[in-house]
Amino acid sequence: MPQATNDDPTSRASTRSASPHCGEDGDAFNISQRPIRLLPTAPTLQRDSAVRTLSCLAFVSLLALLLPRHAVGKEAVADAPAKAESKAAIPTALQDYVAAPDDTYGYEVVGSEKVDGCTVHKLELTSQTWQDIVWKHALYIYVPANIQHKQTVLLFITGGKVGGTPSDDDMKMAAKIAQAAAMPVAFVHQVPNQPLLGDKVEDDLISETFLRYVDSRDATWPLLFPMVKSATAAMTAVQDFGKQNYGVDVEQFVVTGGSKRGWTTWLTAVADDRVAGIAPIVIDTLNLPAQMKYQLETWGEYSEQIGDYTSKGLVDVMQNQPEIPLWQWVDPYTYRSVLKLPKLLINGTNDRYWTVDATNIYWDDLKGEKHVRYVPNAGHGLDDGKEGALTTLAVFAQHVAEDKPLPELKWTHEGDDGEYRLKISSTPTPESVRLWVAKSDTKDFRNAKWEATELRVSDEAGGDGEEFIGVVEKPAEGHIALFGEASYRQGPLPYNLSTTLRRE
Repeated sequence: MPQATNDDPTSRASTRSASPHCGEDGDAFNISQRPIRLLPTAPTLQRDSAVRTLSCLAFVSLLALLLPRHAVGKEAVADAPAKAESKAAIPTALQDYVAAPDDTYGYEVVGSEKVDGCTVHKLELTSQTWQDIVWKHALYIYVPANIQHKQTVLLFITGGKVGGTPSDDDMKMAAKIAQAAAMPVAFVHQVPNQPLLGDKVEDDLISETFLRYVDSRDATWPLLFPMVKSATAAMTAVQDFGKQNYGVDVEQFVVTGGSKRGWTTWLTAVADDRVAGIAPIVIDTLNLPAQMKYQLETWGEYSEQIGDYTSKGLVDVMQNQPEIPLWQWVDPYTYRSVLKLPKLLINGTNDRYWTVDATNIYWDDLKGEKHVRYVPNAGHGLDDGKEGALTTLAVFAQHVAEDKPLPELKWTHEGDDGEYRLKISSTPTPESVRLWVAKSDTKDFRNAKWEATELRVSDEAGGDGEEFIGVVEKPAEGHIALFGEASYRQGPLPYNLSTTLRRE
């Protein structure tokens, strides 16, 4: 068969270039919280039982919405028509919600302390009022003694229950990230505020707000909207605090977060041009309709991790009610034409939420500088690979601050008959390159074991630069998956970038 190239975006065996969520009730990147108080519960709405029984494909719409809306600026958004948005136009419901004025916003400095070479400023942030509920967050700003980048801040969106504070271990981890990045790092907690709406949290809470939007067509209901506004409010507070206390004008942010907060990361870049780079973690589900279809084709069922959405019929809303624009509003894929900023995708190869090669559904359609970092043998929490992934994140943030791209890693997946080949080149040349391979009796690789082989410079390489080639024999039975990983070093920091993943 002919070799596929970049001109064939539908093929898994295509040339790629990377150039210039942890259980039901939380994500692995949440700073652990000690609950102090709860927010009031919003009134329960009655809904048509037919909506409750809708099937699983609207979940993806929900998943896309993994982090719904807000109440602030309700008057400005509530009257938005529920008609389907034109596919040619980019929906503005998210931006309208975030931009709506809210007099609730404000912050208070509650203290500071020294933690492992960082000064930690503790703020209590009030981001908005949503559905008559005031949202409050712990906002901790870590300023490292080795600071090199004062005008760029790494914003980490995380979760936790209302009134909680990060543990000592979590603060040490945050300080380590700040020192590695050599820039201030801000952690905004309690995104979303929870528990709410009858003691609901995480996906149960998000899916509840989706249902309430479907019932009411009130565009302020989707929980992902207020989650984004929490992040933009945190940016405003960090800028004001930096100016008032350090005389520094913070100009831009690199935004990151895991799982639902990773989804929020994507959408925050849509809503706020202060975002200069994003690093969404373990949220491998862009182009939700295609992702849901692919899960059924691959597994014969949806992931068990998205049961809060499939059991409530939200996936069917997306499939069978196109006049409801919810899924368009919350799917970052909708905004791909404007998301041209540098992006680093961090995923675990064994994440039970997504198919192993879910990235391929949308990778070729992403615009601008893009990189992917797979953590082998890791699930939704990244497990033992978390520290290495966060180091890569710190290096990425430095490059954004300096307006310099990460190494240009290029690759081509080839071969369809007796063997599969992966060709890799990079500028600059990496310190080492590995080929990761996993086998499975079925197309389900969630429990597969990944093994690495070191690659050497190929004798086939011609022209400028060096090329690494990995070759894998087609198994006599079952399925195989593979990707490449290149290791680099920036100063004392080792970090890795990956190719896309091929599954056959």
